[in-house]
Amino acid sequence: MSRLDELVLASASPRRLDLLRQIGIVPACVDPAEIDETPEKGELPAHYAQRIAAAKLDADRGSPVLEQLAFAEFLARGEFDRHLRRMRPIYRRRRDALLAALGTRLPHLRPTGVSAGLHLLTMLPPELDEDAIVGAAEQRGLGVYGLSPYRLIPGPPGLLFGYAGLTEREIVDGIDVLADVIAQLSQRGGVAASSTRATAR
Repeated sequence: MSRLDELVLASASPRRLDLLRQIGIVPACVDPAEIDETPEKGELPAHYAQRIAAAKLDADRGSPVLEQLAFAEFLARGEFDRHLRRMRPIYRRRRDALLAALGTRLPHLRPTGVSAGLHLLTMLPPELDEDAIVGAAEQRGLGVYGLSPYRLIPGPPGLLFGYAGLTEREIVDGIDVLADVIAQLSQRGGVAASSTRATAR
């Protein structure tokens, strides 16, 4: 069994500690997030699970322990550098395909941020309803993410596109579907919304 001097288990769960021990890993220390996991009086198990899950999500977006350990090993062996060298040109082509498709079909969606990472953020014009677009796209089988769930303070609406796991053809087809969704919502008058939404996260 190996001890990782830099590993901090941010959970008081005996189950998680046991899982780590089963694969031969002992964390340097256990430092759980400051979340009171005491059940409230008369609280049903389903409500308790939802409440604690939401609190942990607010604390650290629910970082998974085993995945972090696997990534740490990936880094330590130098595999991550090799992976990046192999995948960087592929991701670049996919991002370029996304930008080109947006420029052709949805030029009013304004890309923002640096040219890095595996996601592209676009800001929506104030007359477009972020929630309506996300919901209508989901009904068409298209996964597009709104910016609002990631905000801590109010701000303009936006859409977040993940492109790492898609082919260039799938990206173009997806933007075609999204363009149709927005056009249909516009015709029905279902895209108007406030541009100052926020969440408590």
